[in-house]
Amino acid sequence: MKAMTEAQVESLTQEFSEIGVILTENDKVTDDIQVRTGNSLSTIAKRDLFAIYMTDLFKKDKDLVKRHQDCISKAPTQRIMQGVKADAPLTKRIAIRTADKGLLNKNIATKKQVADKGVYFQFVIPIKAPVTLTSIQAIQKVLSDRKITEDEFKEMSLTYHVVAH
Repeated sequence: MKAMTEAQVESLTQEFSEIGVILTENDKVTDDIQVRTGNSLSTIAKRDLFAIYMTDLFKKDKDLVKRHQDCISKAPTQRIMQGVKADAPLTKRIAIRTADKGLLNKNIATKKQVADKGVYFQFVIPIKAPVTLTSIQAIQKVLSDRKITEDEFKEMSLTYHVVAH
């Protein structure tokens, strides 16, 4: 991969700044801003430059850093960044953030990255396939999540459907 020219770096940094202005002025992330963000982060070199931008921005405006990260984490933005079609599942997530022990423990970050406090890096984080629960597991999950007591469970009027074989 060839390095970006000085003009490309300047243009891309300006785009990051313009996206930041829009993120600051709007309450929610629009489709347009997701497309702009995804396109501006569509290569490793662009994401490396953005990591430098975020490292500098964090010193000035932590809220804007969070807004950028929220936009990046949205599925439409991730699809554009990764060149994944809208109907294809995402198998990984690209994050621009600081490293922590959690990423180190998952072998996603290095010890040096964790030691570099306040420095942003790009990370590729695998997405686990969603687990399909059986009917019994789904019911148990609801009971556990809602902390249903035995007495509450006994009061329930449950119906079930007979499936003809």
